[in-house]
Amino acid sequence: DEYNYSKEWQSTILQFGLTNYWELKNNAGIFLDSFINGFSGAGPSFGIDLSFNKFSNKSDYSIFYGGGIGWYLNPVFELGPGSGFGNEPDSRASHGLAFIGQVGYVFMRTYDFNIFARMKYHFLFQTVDSEYDNGITFNVTVVRKLQSEKRKNPLTIFGLIFGK
Repeated sequence: DEYNYSKEWQSTILQFGLTNYWELKNNAGIFLDSFINGFSGAGPSFGIDLSFNKFSNKSDYSIFYGGGIGWYLNPVFELGPGSGFGNEPDSRASHGLAFIGQVGYVFMRTYDFNIFARMKYHFLFQTVDSEYDNGITFNVTVVRKLQSEKRKNPLTIFGLIFGK
């Protein structure tokens, strides 16, 4: 049937990313995540999201929950008549705004080295035929807090030139 076609969304088992994490004074934190999905077989899939999270307590080990927004780019295969050269599917990129909800657990929160285990749910508004996509991600994030070196006299010319 020339009008019969289907779309195949790709999934992945491995995701690589970079995370920037800011701890706030009101027992909350902000995550800025950028990621690329590896071994999906469909081509590059990546995204970026920003989320606000609230911790259940102020100890070293705590449950957290939160939400945010993001932007994702995913490949889409269209299978059917006239959807590519020969029998190959036609592929194109789909991108859009995503709403994110997450829950997780933090280990060693008061140290300079933190481990976050998270489950994220995303609801993505696609640009392909005004459809939507959703999914669940499980990840483990390792964060090392960087300490800046403080200057003793930052207002003097001598201190600015020689770092004293």
